[in-house]
Amino acid sequence: MQEKREKLYKIVYNDIIRKIKDGTIGIGDKLPTTKELAGQYGVSVVTIENALHRLQKMNIVYSVRKGGTIVNGKKSQPSQKIIGCILPNSSPDCMAIFDSVCVTALLNNCFVKCMDTKNDPRKEREFLEEILSGDFSGVIIYAAYSTTNIELVSRIRIAGIPIVFVDTAIEGIPAPLVTSDAISGEKYLVDYLVSKGHRKIAFFEWGRNVTPAERLRFEGFCRALLENRIPVSDKFIYTPTRGNNFLKWYEGLEDKPTAVVCSNDIRASIVINLFRTKGYKIPEDLSVVGYDYSANYKGFSSYTTVKQNFKEIGQQAVKELFSGRDLNVSRLILSPVIFKEGMTVKDLSAGE
Repeated sequence: MQEKREKLYKIVYNDIIRKIKDGTIGIGDKLPTTKELAGQYGVSVVTIENALHRLQKMNIVYSVRKGGTIVNGKKSQPSQKIIGCILPNSSPDCMAIFDSVCVTALLNNCFVKCMDTKNDPRKEREFLEEILSGDFSGVIIYAAYSTTNIELVSRIRIAGIPIVFVDTAIEGIPAPLVTSDAISGEKYLVDYLVSKGHRKIAFFEWGRNVTPAERLRFEGFCRALLENRIPVSDKFIYTPTRGNNFLKWYEGLEDKPTAVVCSNDIRASIVINLFRTKGYKIPEDLSVVGYDYSANYKGFSSYTTVKQNFKEIGQQAVKELFSGRDLNVSRLILSPVIFKEGMTVKDLSAGE
């Protein structure tokens, strides 16, 4: 029954989208009431409300109190377009990208369908199939994994549907990638640690499931060390392995680092919590910096880290999609990051 109800609302909203695209329903037009639409389509009012709710989430329509449901868009630009925005989850960071994509797309008289994969490759595949079979003018993809579903993405490319990746690209598919300037971000962090007297700086690596974005962070870490005339030491690069957490690895080192750069704030949190449970003090015993500025998570706002501008990433992705440039080539569009000083770094320079 639930599956049948979902199919009914999809029929309704797909038909309304079709009528908007072919001009049967114009920009600024008021849609019939829910009761009238229910009668037209032979479905329940609840089904109509579900369809309208999804149309509102795509910015295709908006509701006015006591004024009904109105078709969104600019009357000066009659051409209607719809793009897909495939995201790995509904975290605040991903929602910031989506909100920005919606606002920027609307300026181009374009509507957006948000597709949350919940980090599930099968769900991502379903959405990619929908893009391939639907009437989409382009797709923005924040891939859950860098090589999964490459066949479907390549079919989308062959079908001539423009693709722009954000944060993580599908490896092997040439297309623009909009991501944070990770190399500059890591330079901010390492330069800050060096300014505080640190020379023995470790890196908490990612393990096997490395993304292109994380590779850039590691490259930035290495570049920053070299620019500060500090050798990159393999003994200070930690990769998680079974039965050997960061604390065990640290305690097994004869020559210990005074600071660790973590590839994201979650890994920084792992280090901080491990050390504190064993009686260590942060930053007195070890300075820790992260990446991402996950202020939405409890305690993370006190970390020294860098903040990604997800709003700008969303804006740049839409602008690139409609830039008129060749989208069949790999191209990096870098979004600046912002350094955030917290309370997780000890100043060793005073003792020099």
